[in-house]
Amino acid sequence: MKYIKLFSNYREILLSICLFANLYSYTLPAQLYYMVWIVFVFAIVKMKTYMAGERAKLTLMLIGIIIFSTIINTAVLDARWVMMCIILYITLCKTSYKFYKFKERFLFFSLFGYIITGLLNNYAHMVNINYQLKHWLYIGQDFTLSFSGFTNNPMWLSAACGIGVIFLSYWMNRLWNNKKRIMALLMLPLIFLTLQTLVWGASRSALGISIGASVLLIFLSNKKIIRTFVMLCSFALLACIATPILMADSEKMQSKKGGMEFVDEDGETSRTQLWNMRIKEFESSPLWGIGFGVTGIDDEAKTGRAETGSGWLTVLSQTGIIGFVLSILIVFRAILPLRLLRDNTRMALYSAILAYLCLHTMFEAYLFQSGWYLCFVFWLTVSVLDDYRKFYKCDIV
Repeated sequence: MKYIKLFSNYREILLSICLFANLYSYTLPAQLYYMVWIVFVFAIVKMKTYMAGERAKLTLMLIGIIIFSTIINTAVLDARWVMMCIILYITLCKTSYKFYKFKERFLFFSLFGYIITGLLNNYAHMVNINYQLKHWLYIGQDFTLSFSGFTNNPMWLSAACGIGVIFLSYWMNRLWNNKKRIMALLMLPLIFLTLQTLVWGASRSALGISIGASVLLIFLSNKKIIRTFVMLCSFALLACIATPILMADSEKMQSKKGGMEFVDEDGETSRTQLWNMRIKEFESSPLWGIGFGVTGIDDEAKTGRAETGSGWLTVLSQTGIIGFVLSILIVFRAILPLRLLRDNTRMALYSAILAYLCLHTMFEAYLFQSGWYLCFVFWLTVSVLDDYRKFYKCDIV
């Protein structure tokens, strides 16, 4: 029966593969990622959706400020901000019970991809496969401490492994509560291997925030205080035991040389420099920002792909206070009452993942990067949680 149930969700599995093609574009056709968008448009048409009330109003206003700010600052019809508007519309503007169930199933099945990513790239490290080095050789350098395994980028790998840790913690907690103690304990080596891959990817923010989000998940998922306390203490003890082992092979994370967060002669990190640039951009146009996809001010302003260093600061600099407040209001709608989360552990899982993404994107910019799959995942998670508030009475999990 389990195999039949798995086969019945083949659409969600295939769609998840398309989503992860964005992370594995060296091995999978990158264009598959946009098939997810096409399927969502098709679902919106076929599933009798309607405008999602207050959420749709806020989203349309956010889309409006993106268009206004970009046109008034650049007067350029750029595909990047058009794509961003499409993501916001197909994930947030439409709703119906059937569409909500489709989104939730897809989101849940896609989470297995993060576990696979952690384990697969742990193997890649063992057999010395590093596509980041392949990329560096292409641009004329023959050495890097950065590790990306089979994926596009170390930061992308670490971000994915962080979600994998949270999802494995969900299964450990669920199995333990269902008295399947041996299977629950088997999750521990998988968590360790995923954390190990994350450390090799060298994102300190992803490491700390994923552990914190896992602790949050355990708190949200358990109704009994004593059980919650025991689980949290056990988790903390295991973290203390595992940390020295993980840090033994973390040269890149500790040095951050040759990567995103190098230190200049003044002792300032590259991330700090990027944050300072975003603040200057915001100060130059605080109300509606400098335009989507724009970096720099005055004569240094340019449009196109660029590392911005922080998702929330990017929202603030490119769409100003108006866009930032609208984004916060949309995300705030995804915060559910504790009673609903403890009645549905999958919603507790999505809440923990959203908390992870909200904090992690302070250090890695993907809120406004439509070409990065985590941008799609972020706004999809927001829509699923907000839809659950509307449909939980008729939802059966």
